[in-house]
Amino acid sequence: MTQPDSSLIPMPFEGQRFFEAVQMFSDEIKLKYLQVLWFYWNHTKCSGINDDEEGLNELCRCSSGDFKRCRALIFDNDKFFKLVDGKWHQKRCYRFYQKVLDRVNQTEKARKTPRKPKEQIPVTNSVTEEYIYKAYPLKVGKPAALKAIKRAMTKIEPEKLLELTLAYAKRRNGDLAFVPNPSTWFNQERFNDDPSTWTKDESATKKPSVGNVPNRPPGGNL
Repeated sequence: MTQPDSSLIPMPFEGQRFFEAVQMFSDEIKLKYLQVLWFYWNHTKCSGINDDEEGLNELCRCSSGDFKRCRALIFDNDKFFKLVDGKWHQKRCYRFYQKVLDRVNQTEKARKTPRKPKEQIPVTNSVTEEYIYKAYPLKVGKPAALKAIKRAMTKIEPEKLLELTLAYAKRRNGDLAFVPNPSTWFNQERFNDDPSTWTKDESATKKPSVGNVPNRPPGGNL
């Protein structure tokens, strides 16, 4: 497991939790506890402090008379530092450091994993078909429309087909009257029609007025 540079990892300090835990300590013991925490974090990387009387005494920087009291409070084997397999550990620091190690190793693994080259999307794939379908003014019968577009793309450049479809939609200007289903339009290659035929002449579909209806001759049918 990769060991990160501890100098780059700030030691967590939860002020409220810390002062609640050490409120019965004198200021001198509080300072010594912080010294031990810092040594545990920065120098041992939370791997544990050896259970050695001389070493612990030097770490706490106590006189011979004060060391027993200091050790009993800090290395209490319960709330503060606990002895595990011959080494002293502070469980909250240890858990936090392990999380840091996990993140570091995940980052390192991701860095070493070769990135897959970005896939080049062919212009004739379903994405382009989707673009063309979305450009068509009438959105119905999508599966059949996509098949028709795909067939059309074998006969005309996709970019040109998209351009003509957009031109048709612009010509219709939101008017869906007489707009064929997209599958019909593409299957019949209506994109090749003269753009002037893309809109209906209203006069051609206008119903004759009542005055223009021939009178029925008397006594018979027309």
